Amino acid sequence: MNNFILNAFHHLKNTGAICPSSRKLVKTIIEAAQLEDKKHIVELGPGTGVITKAIIENKQPNATYFGLDINEAFIENISDTLSGAVIYHDSAEAIQKYLDINGIEKADCIISSLPWANFKPPFQKKLLETLYENLSKNGLLITYAYNLGLYFAKGKEFKTALSEKFSSIETSKTIWTNIPSAFVYKAKK
Repeated sequence: MNNFILNAFHHLKNTGAICPSSRKLVKTIIEAAQLEDKKHIVELGPGTGVITKAIIENKQPNATYFGLDINEAFIENISDTLSGAVIYHDSAEAIQKYLDINGIEKADCIISSLPWANFKPPFQKKLLETLYENLSKNGLLITYAYNLGLYFAKGKEFKTALSEKFSSIETSKTIWTNIPSAFVYKAKK
């Protein structure tokens, strides 16, 4: 936890969190992802690996998984503590490169912990387009947001951009036990 807080503080713009995701948030993300029928799963911004661990435990044995993170300290931590977690040091924008490396045409599910409300709206839209293009037909983008973010322009812009891009969007109930409180977006291509 202390390692997370130090890294988050030094990289707040890219980390976007002050604490690892709560068990309830992780459970809500995993339920939304419907991993039982996903063959190719990509995680963006795995951080300390709290969600990564749940993905590995809940995915089918033959399903492929990899993550992308720009924080080397987080990648080292996951590599040291989670077997079966393949995490590449790169940005989410490079998803196509790593799908190709793994022999995957499209991801069935992308689980994102990226701090969308920290990104400027043009970048939000560009990245959403990249993720959309790299999802299979009926593929899912699962991401979460902090309730507080909806009071700010970038959080509102992200919600709008997500709705404009994907065919259907579902939101979970608020997870009050997370710090800060959060909810999950389930966006279907």
